[in-house]
Amino acid sequence: MTTDVVLSKTDKTYYDISWTDSGDIETDETLDTAILMSIFCEVRADDYEIPVAQRRRGWIGNETVSPFEQGSKQWLFKQERIVGSVLAELGRIIDLGLQWLITDGIARSVFVEQP
Repeated sequence: MTTDVVLSKTDKTYYDISWTDSGDIETDETLDTAILMSIFCEVRADDYEIPVAQRRRGWIGNETVSPFEQGSKQWLFKQERIVGSVLAELGRIIDLGLQWLITDGIARSVFVEQP
């Protein structure tokens, strides 16, 4: 089983690291934090998606020499109308963000359900 840091949603609707009563970082044996980061950390947009380089965003933790980037491009859909084709594409983008779980042998499969 994988040990993961626990992130808790605050009353200001963002996530923060949870701490134990003894002052240690709280951990558990779930994939909750890994899944949250895989969906909500921002992968930098390609130049064909966002032509202006300064607007391509991306999570600073992805600035490494590795070709792997943690997160997804779900942020590109923030201004989109919620229609079937957009939901299907968003599901595909989120699925791509979770594929590392399969590649690393942590999960056998990933299923992104659409509402």
